[in-house]
Amino acid sequence: MKAFFKKNSRHFESFSIAIIAKDEAESRSVCGHFSSLLLTVIFNKEIQNKVLEILTEKKGDKHSIKKITPVSGGSINDAYKLETDRGNFFVKKNSAVKYPLMFEAEAKGLELLRSANEIYIPEPIATSLAGQDAFIIMEYAEQGKRQKDFFFDFGKRVAKLHKHSAEKFGLDSRVVEAIQSHHHDTDVSEHAHKQEGGLSVEAMIVEVFPSSRLF
Repeated sequence: MKAFFKKNSRHFESFSIAIIAKDEAESRSVCGHFSSLLLTVIFNKEIQNKVLEILTEKKGDKHSIKKITPVSGGSINDAYKLETDRGNFFVKKNSAVKYPLMFEAEAKGLELLRSANEIYIPEPIATSLAGQDAFIIMEYAEQGKRQKDFFFDFGKRVAKLHKHSAEKFGLDSRVVEAIQSHHHDTDVSEHAHKQEGGLSVEAMIVEVFPSSRLF
């Protein structure tokens, strides 16, 4: 990282000068280059190559990246829209050291939600590692136009989702290491007490897809 800033020091200097001078055209040009430089560090070649390798394996066609765009709205993860010559994908990454197996648990949770077939859930394609980074590749959900009866329909679908059940309460794996535990209980009130602070189905959906098309 130090080498990166040293190598590109002139760009950061130009960035500061453009902001101070309030030259709109120059500011846009320099800020764009500045963002591109940071993106090459955060979403580096190692991650890009690993993602392309997985997409080729899973989808059967060789993919090439056309554009990478940061996506806002998350907290502990960095998120990106990955545009390729074979379609668009959503990639989230974080520290594999701080959050081990988090994306594997998230993928399992998404598959469970998808299996209910009550609400639109993007497909989790794969999870993997690149150096000390963990990441998940998902279908990219384009944001649609909100319909007039959006909240009414959403409420009905979530209610139907709650009707899907299993023999015991709780999942086999945790969505977030520090929040959910491996407890399995036959009594819902006891399970809720143990999972105080955990994620509900609605919270999980909003956390994963804060601005995406839900159905």
